[in-house]
Amino acid sequence: MQAPRVHIVVLNWNNATDTIDCLRSLEQHACDNAETVVVDNGSTDGSAAEIALRFPDVRMLLLPENLGFSGGVNAGLQDAAEKKANYAFLLNNDAKVEANTIANLVECAEDNGKAGILGAKVMMADAPNTVESKGVSINLFTGRIRQIGFGKPDSEMAKEPVERQAVHGAAMLIRMKMFGDIGPLAEEYFCYFEEIDYCLRAAKAGWQVLYCPTARVAHKGAASFGGGLSAKRLYYAARNHPLLISKYSDRYFLPIRLLWVRLLTRLQLLRMPAKKRKRLKHWIKKAWSDFNDGKFGRADYDFDE
Repeated sequence: MQAPRVHIVVLNWNNATDTIDCLRSLEQHACDNAETVVVDNGSTDGSAAEIALRFPDVRMLLLPENLGFSGGVNAGLQDAAEKKANYAFLLNNDAKVEANTIANLVECAEDNGKAGILGAKVMMADAPNTVESKGVSINLFTGRIRQIGFGKPDSEMAKEPVERQAVHGAAMLIRMKMFGDIGPLAEEYFCYFEEIDYCLRAAKAGWQVLYCPTARVAHKGAASFGGGLSAKRLYYAARNHPLLISKYSDRYFLPIRLLWVRLLTRLQLLRMPAKKRKRLKHWIKKAWSDFNDGKFGRADYDFDE
């Protein structure tokens, strides 16, 4: 019996270094009948050509402009659908897989026919035994979104999958039958929170979202935006967080819930040095203004820090 067909989708945007490291890690993966596709999100730094030169066996899908995480991933998912893939494995370019990660996710999916989205255990790249995420917990009343296990040592012995509200977007296996059912990721997010939206939409349509502890990746985090709490990262997070809550939270007391979401953003900002905090306040106000005005998708601002 032929193994399920898997499309490995890696998104690149002006970042050959991380993408090349990611593709090197994929050379050791043990998953039959898999093809790797790099979706280049309109890079302007020559990184697409460099990647193609280094990895001639990897297919390149070149987009004319930067469509964000959601748009780039959707292009990869549509390509997987056209190639009649059974699964698409979405892998951040700043992540590295362990040898059996993809095979373990596929095995888990094959054993759980209602699983539409399956997530790996995400470890911190600079602290290999420290967990970044074992799935995502979402409180739609307060707006709090938490990476389960964040910052804790990995002492987990469990091997069975666990149902979650959402999983980390750095490494997700998508069942293509589910993609045909619920459609692509919501592109109004552009980046940040779109994978949580997708998990919630999948669950609403009757699909399971599973965390698979036997699949592991190491993740740098926020590499596309330079890491840390950059202006661009803060803007998209502050704009998209209330968008997510407004889409999936009960309408009763929604204004109060959105106030809680904004408070959570302000609390995050307080952790920053005072000098940087003053500059970042501008982008929070801009994000909330755009949310109120219904301005979503790509924000063409000069995020100069």
